[in-house]
Amino acid sequence: MQKQILLMLAASLSFAVMGVFVREAETTHVIWKVFFRNLVVSMLILASMHPSRWKLLLGRPHNRPKLLIRGISGTLGVLGFFIGLTYLPLANASLLNRLNPFFVALFSFFLLSQTLNLKQVISMILAFTGAVFIINPGGSYQLLPSLAALGSAAFAALAYTVIRMLGDGEDPRAIMIYFAGISCISAVPFLVIFQPVLDPTELWALLGIGVFAGLGQALLTMAYRGGHAATISVFGYSTVVFAGILGFFIYDETGSAEFFIGASFVAVSLLILYIRRGNRETS
Repeated sequence: MQKQILLMLAASLSFAVMGVFVREAETTHVIWKVFFRNLVVSMLILASMHPSRWKLLLGRPHNRPKLLIRGISGTLGVLGFFIGLTYLPLANASLLNRLNPFFVALFSFFLLSQTLNLKQVISMILAFTGAVFIINPGGSYQLLPSLAALGSAAFAALAYTVIRMLGDGEDPRAIMIYFAGISCISAVPFLVIFQPVLDPTELWALLGIGVFAGLGQALLTMAYRGGHAATISVFGYSTVVFAGILGFFIYDETGSAEFFIGASFVAVSLLILYIRRGNRETS
């Protein structure tokens, strides 16, 4: 278990560093950032397989509609998250993006007919109360990037719910390539419209986005192997801590009072949610 926790912490650090590179590519349109993020991931997936087995990436015929939904929702999720990282303090964007477990509970209720118990309802109310404080509509942060970051959590949750609907019968690489592939293909028309002037700094930042996103995804996958999902997933929230540290030292970002109040609400809601999950997994 200790190895899996270290892998999750390393994955969280990789995603936080990716956020720095998203910010550093400040003059490049967000579509290019999404494109490079998933182009590298696509290349890593293809490189991990012999070409004769690439046909497996098409997925099973009856699963392809769900795979398309997973790819589209994942793409919209990354787009919203990158908008948040570009315009908000790194910790704010990261924490709003990490609210996806509460949206997963909602989608599971509506799409999978799973029941919501009182603890889940209370945890969701606390989490979304915290989100209101973090977004701080009347404060200095931009409302639309905050809503984009929150929306990224909802789209990511929809993607995770669809993955649960797929079950264990689909190759995980097919699930990943639909996400990465749809992101790249859908971005192409916009790449023509928003053509950047790529100086060496911007190019390195775009490559950094792809490399650290791919590294984080690989470490995340390894972390979930051999460990309890509920226990491991809690350490995924260390991304917010790493993002806050990087934001402080690189961009002189300091959390507002509203952020810390909102983060406290989210922490309590997570405690309620994950204690329940952890007890259920070990029972």
